[in-house]
Amino acid sequence: AAELVVLLGVDLLEMDVRETKDGQLVIMHDMSIARTTTGRGDVAELTLQEIQSYDAGSKFDPKFAGERAPTFAEALEAIKDRALPDIDFKAGDPQKVIDAVRAAGLIGKCTLYCGDWAKLHGTLELDKGFIVRPTAPKGIEGLEKVIAEFDPPSVNIDWVNFSEAFIREIHLRGKLAFVNAMGKSDGKESIERAINAGADYIQSDNLDILVPALREWGLHK
Repeated sequence: AAELVVLLGVDLLEMDVRETKDGQLVIMHDMSIARTTTGRGDVAELTLQEIQSYDAGSKFDPKFAGERAPTFAEALEAIKDRALPDIDFKAGDPQKVIDAVRAAGLIGKCTLYCGDWAKLHGTLELDKGFIVRPTAPKGIEGLEKVIAEFDPPSVNIDWVNFSEAFIREIHLRGKLAFVNAMGKSDGKESIERAINAGADYIQSDNLDILVPALREWGLHK
């Protein structure tokens, strides 16, 4: 996946980070490894060696058989000097995430999302060198709350709350709009709506649509 997004020309690769039972950081979206690997169990209850003993590719397509869930450090190394990480910090020790990002020379360069506001605060108390993108609760209605809480450089907009008015309000407050177009609506129409509304970042699973659209609009080299 990392190699493909680099070939497609994306700027950021979103990666979900969790801590294993033995204190290692691994890339895994779900709490459990069952959906995406041939194994079972929660990340927090398995060692890295146990998680990497399972196939993390064949459930998507037989041609990916043999792929293993990478560590956070491996994922960072895979895109080094070619793209930047967009970190979705799911669970674990914030200091370990900071140490990995610092070791990769990426403090101050990568975006950070965390749905747990207490954990996000804890991370920023240790190191403020992240472009955080917290979600405004209830969309535009929660914009003032998220700004008061974090004064973030960017604000995350889930597609259910997307609107041109929301992006305009974010910009009026001097912030960047990070639009998450993923989900059932993720496609050419939603991507073009986000571009037309002035999104500063667009998150999509359809990169083969997103990158050409940005280039068509003169927004990506």
